Amino acid sequence: MDDRWSGMGATGGPGGAGGPVGAGQASGPGPGPGFGPPGSGPGFGQPGFGPPHPFAPPEIPGRAPRRHTGAYVTSGILLIVFACVLAAWIADTAINVRADVDVLLDSLVKNDGGRPLLVFTPHEWAFTVALFVVGIAALARRRTARGAALLLAFLLLGVGARQLNGLTRSDYRDVMFATEHGTQIVLTYVFAFLAAATVIILMLVARERDLPPAPATGARRAAGVLLILIGALQGFWYARSLRQFNEALGPGGGRGAFSEWWHEALNINARGGYGTSAGFTYYHSALVAAFLVVGVLLLLGAPAARGAALALLGIAAYLQLRDLAGIQYDRLADYYRDTTVGWNLTSSFVAAAAMLLAIALTRHTPRPYTPPPYPPSPLP
Repeated sequence: MDDRWSGMGATGGPGGAGGPVGAGQASGPGPGPGFGPPGSGPGFGQPGFGPPHPFAPPEIPGRAPRRHTGAYVTSGILLIVFACVLAAWIADTAINVRADVDVLLDSLVKNDGGRPLLVFTPHEWAFTVALFVVGIAALARRRTARGAALLLAFLLLGVGARQLNGLTRSDYRDVMFATEHGTQIVLTYVFAFLAAATVIILMLVARERDLPPAPATGARRAAGVLLILIGALQGFWYARSLRQFNEALGPGGGRGAFSEWWHEALNINARGGYGTSAGFTYYHSALVAAFLVVGVLLLLGAPAARGAALALLGIAAYLQLRDLAGIQYDRLADYYRDTTVGWNLTSSFVAAAAMLLAIALTRHTPRPYTPPPYPPSPLP
C-alpha cells in the first residue's frame, strides 16, 4: 500500500530512501506526518501545482463575474416583469379601443399624421421591447446589460416619480381611485418606481472595481461627440416647437415655452383626467437628456456608458426611422418650400445617419476578464 497520502509515513525521503518509515522512526527533514516533500500533497506545495485558479473557474469573455450573478439576475427579472406589465396594459388598451391590427402595425412602422398611433406612444412600444431585450441580457450576465439596465431604470424611475407626484394632489387621487382601473394604474407605477430604484442600486453595486479602467478610444470619443450633437439638435427643435405651440395659443393663453414643458414633463395629468401612458413629453425630454449625459460618459470612458449608449441608440433609431418612413418622398420638394420645414427634415436625415454611425462606433469587442490573483498558500 502506498502511504504517501495516508499520513502513516512518507516515501522518497532524503538520500533516495524508498522504504516506508515505521512508527516511531524519524521521517527525515520533512514537515511531519502526512506531508511529503514540497509538491507531494494535493493542493499544497509551491505555486504552479494543479490548475492556475482552483477556486475560481475561468470567466466567459463578455460576461460579468460570477460574484455579481445575483445583481444581474434580480435586475433582469425586474425589468422583464415590468415589461410584461406594460405589454399587458398595451394589449388591454388595444382591445378596449378595438384597434385594427393592420392599422396598428402600419402606425408603428410609419409616422403618419393622418393616422396617429392610438395605443400608447411609440416611445413606450420601443421602451417595452428594450426592457425585454436588456432583461434577457442581464439574465445571461452580459456586461453590456449593466449600462443598458441603468439607463432604462432611470427612465422608469422618472415614470414612477411622476405618478407619485400626481398622488400628492387630492384632485388627482379622487379621479384615479374613482375610475375602473385607477388603482391598478397606481400600483403599476409604484411598482415601476420601486423596481427601478432596486435595479439602479444593484447595478451600481455590481461595478467591477478589480478591472483597470478601459481607455476612452477614438471610436468611443467620436460616438460620445455624436450623441451630444444629436441631443443638442433634438433639444433645439423640441424647444422651438414648444415656443410655436405657446405662440399659437395667443396672448395670455400659454404659460411660456419653458413653463409649458415643465408642466407637462412633471405633471402627469397636465391635460386633465388620467392615463396609463406616461406621454410623449416625458419620454422625448428624457431621451434628449439621456443623449447629453451618455455622450459625456462615453467621452469620460465610464464602464457603463457603452451599454447605455447601445440601448439609447436602439430606441432613438427606431423612433427616428419611423418619422422618416412617414415622409411622402414623391413630394419631397414641397417640404423644402418652407425653410423651417426643410431644415427640420434635413436635421432628421442627419440625426438618423449619426445614430447609425454611433451604433457602429460603439459596438466593439469587450475587454477580456482578468480574474484577481489568488494566494498560493494552502487552505487550513
